[in-house]
Amino acid sequence: MISTNKQGSVEVYFSEFSKHDALESWLDLHSSEQMRAARFTQEQDQMAFAIVRSVLKRILSEKIGVSIQEITFFQNRYGKLSCSQAPNLHFSIAHTEEVFVLAFSKDGQIGVDIESMHREISVEKLEQLVFTKNERATFYALRSTEEKQRKIRYTWTQKEALTKCLGITLQEGMQGYEVREVDGRYLASSISDRSFLLSLKTIEIDSYLLSVCSTNMHEIDLQLNIIEVHHSTPLFV
Repeated sequence: MISTNKQGSVEVYFSEFSKHDALESWLDLHSSEQMRAARFTQEQDQMAFAIVRSVLKRILSEKIGVSIQEITFFQNRYGKLSCSQAPNLHFSIAHTEEVFVLAFSKDGQIGVDIESMHREISVEKLEQLVFTKNERATFYALRSTEEKQRKIRYTWTQKEALTKCLGITLQEGMQGYEVREVDGRYLASSISDRSFLLSLKTIEIDSYLLSVCSTNMHEIDLQLNIIEVHHSTPLFV
């Protein structure tokens, strides 16, 4: 299923690695992409790269009407990818050990992040990394451990998505921007320029927390697609 983007809309494709054939995915890659995958020391990481890159190319192929073999990418110094054949189609990728997501938009730069809600986290370690001084004051005012865990998970994924959206370093994203909730939606503002705002949306999918960041200031209309099986049966359901 390929839907038509509305202003402020972001299409997100979610899938489990276990539903894909890594060998078939490998055959979709250019030789340079295969060489890059082979540089990972862990087989699991090689398989993850091949599967995600294959699905990305197949979605792009359907969206822009070119063959998988024709699709090539370029990236900035922080690794943010763009498609040479569709430079105005923005996309972002994230994954855990079990699942991955790809987000697409025509309405501005985007970034996506996903984390397991069952993953153990150290609040004491992460609060210094994730929160600015102002955000920490709000965080410390929360009473329960559950509230603090939720707050740090939300802000962590939101700022990870922001970092990918802007193509900046993790340190710049975590400490250079602050996230706040306004009228039921999340916004991020630059500490150095409060007029520079980014739109955020966070949802729960099964046991995962997914955040999307966009430079488009319309409220994000997130359209979720589930990919069930790759290659031997239709890609989308």
